[in-house]
This record gives sequence, structure tokens and C-alpha cells, in this order.
Amino acid sequence: MIPATYLSTLAGQFGIRALRPAQRQVLEAVSAGAHVLAVLPTGAGKSLCFQLPAALDDGLTLCISPLIALMRDQVMGLRRRGIGWAGAAHSLLTERDTARLYAAVREGRCRLLYVAPERLRSAAFREAIEQRGVQRLVIDEAHCLSAWGHDFRADYRLLPSLWQALGQPQVLAFTATAGPDVRRDLRDVFPGLQEILTPINRPRLRLRIKEVGYYGQRERYLARMCEDAGAAIVYSTSRRDCEELAAALADSGIRAAPYHAGLTGQERNAAQQGFLEDRLQVIVATTAFGMGVDKHDIRQVIHAGVPFGVEHYWQEVGRAGRDGKSATATLLWSDQALERTMNVLERDLPSAEHFRCAWRAAEQMPGLRRADFERVLERLMCQERLGELDDSLRAALLGPLYHAGALVVDMQGGHHPGPKSAWKSALQIARRRERLRRASLDALARLAGAPLCRVMAVAGFLQLPADPCGQCDNCRSAGSSKFKV
Repeated sequence: MIPATYLSTLAGQFGIRALRPAQRQVLEAVSAGAHVLAVLPTGAGKSLCFQLPAALDDGLTLCISPLIALMRDQVMGLRRRGIGWAGAAHSLLTERDTARLYAAVREGRCRLLYVAPERLRSAAFREAIEQRGVQRLVIDEAHCLSAWGHDFRADYRLLPSLWQALGQPQVLAFTATAGPDVRRDLRDVFPGLQEILTPINRPRLRLRIKEVGYYGQRERYLARMCEDAGAAIVYSTSRRDCEELAAALADSGIRAAPYHAGLTGQERNAAQQGFLEDRLQVIVATTAFGMGVDKHDIRQVIHAGVPFGVEHYWQEVGRAGRDGKSATATLLWSDQALERTMNVLERDLPSAEHFRCAWRAAEQMPGLRRADFERVLERLMCQERLGELDDSLRAALLGPLYHAGALVVDMQGGHHPGPKSAWKSALQIARRRERLRRASLDALARLAGAPLCRVMAVAGFLQLPADPCGQCDNCRSAGSSKFKV
């Protein structure tokens, strides 16, 4: 049962008269004191599931989120409702503003504090929350913590130590994309998590898969799709392809720009701001562009290359239509595109030599912060002629090391080598992760060719509930499939 105080506060402070079914499920578990792992589709209203309890509690709710824009947006949204007990600590604050926020935390005037995972290494931050005490730890995009996740983030691995140091407060973990291995990993890290799995359907997001030739046809098809069609993200699997597709769209008169990890920080920021402020209509991006984007009116997500698996696909199509209005996600499929994605996966597999370099970096330079550790690792890889440590290889190498305890990170962010037995386990975990990624890509290929509801096919792989969507290309064509994989 939802406590009566929840419902009165919902109307009085938040101006909301009724809860959605998923929100009710989560809040019932929260009010009972349970640790919760909630897999909710984008737009399900997860923020209210921790904002409402924070309004009623005297303790501090600490929310870990990778999105500065989203943190700021949520705090401003609460302030527009006259709620002043929430704050966000991020890199855009001045030192004076940060000090004032920490004082509000210590004095109990801040009940809900948003921070990025990198903030966990700050001594001033930890001092403030330890003085206050944390009643509830909220983890947004919780799949980032798992070595099995599609978007592993190293700083999320500080959370288990923080949770222990804080006396194991109530945990609320949220994600829109978590298969069974990720969910199992999260339950191992936070014992006793109660899973709440709701249908993954996005009622106004239409999925379709179109067979388009990889050479030449894609560019013409993309240009037609993007003409006067609102904001769009076009995903590709390589930096070079991003550059070429963005140039082709610009030649067609469409305001487009590339976004990938090979650009300078200034170039990436300029592209992102141009997109957020509608000076650019289209961003052509690798997976480097995604969770940092808080743009609600994206009308299209187009995959110009085959994504790296079902999890990547579902996370990326979730960028479209966050404002609740109609949106379309189109995957341009071809045998050549599938082959290119398979080649990228092969290229980014860590070898035993990569793991040996990571061991040497940790052993020779114990206590290094992550950025310094990665610089030493890259230098050693260069000496061994192992190539660059790009985003995909970084996740594939470091994820298993953190997961196995081969790399131990202290609360100051220093990296230390774990026991040698853990390094052997890390290599085994990397091999299993490789098999899971291959299985996910194989499942995406089956999804593309099967005459099934697209949403039901995604849900089947992720082992999550779903209802037939009634609007994807397969549902609309009464189960007919234009091609087979």
C-alpha cells in the first residue's frame, strides 16, 4: 500500500493527482524499506519514485547520475514547483556555490543531492555526506556499474565501497536497459535488491528496419528522411563514417555535424550545444554521443550502421520522443553494415597482452587516479604495439578488471593491483563478455529478419516483459517480413 502521506504530498507539493502503475509499484517497495532495482522504459516517471520519498524524509537522498544537463533540469523543475530542498553538485558550479551546497547538505536544508559518479572521489563531497548521513542511495543508469552492461563507466565501481562506508542505506537502482546478466551483477553488488520489471513499451515510438544498400544508397535515403523531419540522431559505428555521412547531409542542405571521441572537447561541445539549441538539426554520432544528451524533442533516431547488439540498439532508440510525442527509430540494414560491425567488435577485443599491460601499469604506479592510470596504460600499449585505448576497448578491458577485483579503486580514485588470481579471473570474464556481445549481435540480426513485433523481440532477448506494440513495421504489415537474415 502507498502511505497516505505520499498521496497528499504528491498533490500538495508536486501538483500530481495520480501515480502511474510502474511508479506505484516502486513506491510501494520504497515505503516498505526494500532495496529496489527498477527496469523502467524511458518516460515512465522514475524521478518521482525518489523525489517523493525525499520530500517526506529528514535524511539525505543521494542520486548518482551521469548527466549534468538532466541533474540541472530536474532541480530547476522542482524549483518551479516551489521546492527548494534539492541541489546538484557538478563541474559547472563555482567553488563558492559548491561550498554553499555542501553546507546545505550538512545542515539538512538539502534533502536530495544529485552528483555525477566522478564526484565520489571528492574529499569535500564525502565529508559533507558523511556528516549528514545518507538515508537513500539512488543509482540512475545503473547498468553502467556492470561489466556485462553495454555502457560500463569506471567511476560507477566506486559505488559499492561508498555504500558500505555509508552503512548500507536503502538502494534504488534504475535503468531502461538491463538484461539478466546485468541484473544478476547488480544483485551481487547490492544483496537483497527487489526487481521491478515493467513492460518496456514506448507507446509513441515506432520501430522499423529498412534494407538499404551500404554504399551510396544510405546517403540518399538519409537525406530524404531528414528533410523537414525535426531533430534527429544518426548513429554510425566508426568515426570516419560519421564524418562522411555528416558531410553528405550538409551537402544536401541539412544542418548536420559529426560527434565522436576523435574530435576535440571544444568541437564536441560545439556540436552538442548546436544540437540542443536547434542550430543543428542532425547529429551524426558514434556511441560516444548518448547519455550526456538531454534533448526531449528528438523526432528520429536512425542507425546508419548496425548497432553493437540488442542492448545498444534499445538504449539508443530510447533517445527519441522523450517529450511523449510521436517519434520514429529506423535501422538501415545491409549485409555489409553487419559485417563492418562484426569487424569493429573483433578489433576491440582485449587480448592477454592488454591485460598484462594493465597489470604492469597498476603494479608500477600504484595509487594513480583513473586518467593517469589510463595514460600509463596507453604508453605501455604503445610500446607493445597494441594500438590505441579507444572507448570500446577501454570498457572491454577495464570492466572485467574492476569486476574481478584485479583493479581495486580506493575512495580517492587511486588504482591498485588486486591479487594475481583476480587477474586470471578478469581474463575469463572478458572472454565471457565477448561471448555475450556476440550473442547480442546475433540476436539483433535475428530481430531484423524475423516477422515479429520489434518490441517483443527486444524484450525476449532482455528477458523483460512487453506487450505487442501494434505500430512497428512488422505489426503494421500484419507479420510480413520484407527480407530475411
